[in-house]
Amino acid sequence: MKKLFKNENGTLKVINIIILVDAIVAVLLLFMVKNIYGTVTEVVDIKKTTTTAKTTTTINLCNGCELKFNRDVLDAKPKEIYLLEDILNFKKIDLQYVEFTISDEKLAKMTTKDNKRAIEILDTLGKFTLTASYYSEKTSIEVNINTNKLMDIELDQDIYYVKNGDSLELKYETIPKGYNVSEIEKTISDQNIAEIDSEGNIIGKAVGKTTLTIKSEEIIKNIPLYV
Repeated sequence: MKKLFKNENGTLKVINIIILVDAIVAVLLLFMVKNIYGTVTEVVDIKKTTTTAKTTTTINLCNGCELKFNRDVLDAKPKEIYLLEDILNFKKIDLQYVEFTISDEKLAKMTTKDNKRAIEILDTLGKFTLTASYYSEKTSIEVNINTNKLMDIELDQDIYYVKNGDSLELKYETIPKGYNVSEIEKTISDQNIAEIDSEGNIIGKAVGKTTLTIKSEEIIKNIPLYV
């Protein structure tokens, strides 16, 4: 072994020492590379295992529940309130968690009656769709607001004044809105003081006081009229 690193005169064999050092360094580098590659491989394998281990679980939040209106069309009356539990068939559902939408909020609104959820019909004739939703369950009903009776006549004034020789537009609103106004009769008690023209305007004819009457089969209103 000594002959590998020393000459006969006792001096060191430099070339042999350099070769040995290079060999040791190469072995160390190879060992380091192997350890680094193995560590990276292990990290990648761990990530792959974590990714492939993910699973998706779907929870049915409406298992066995049912939600359905008990009719296709609800014939409703203006200013009436309908309990939702009376027009719905439901199972395993608490109505307080059901979402209701009204297609035309000028015709109805959500309310309560006797601490129960209900829908209140407003004072306008028409049609709208009421939809109930609860998770995956969804159902709709068409609500038809109609009546053959006039509920009220709202005038724009309590007392009417018109100048002699002038005209005044007679404005009023029916309850429910949309009612056939052709069935409403307008008269003046003293035709010498004022009259109603063909367009429904009040015409002043002479100074004085008379009475304007507006009536239908159900409603009669008498309003003082001064010329």
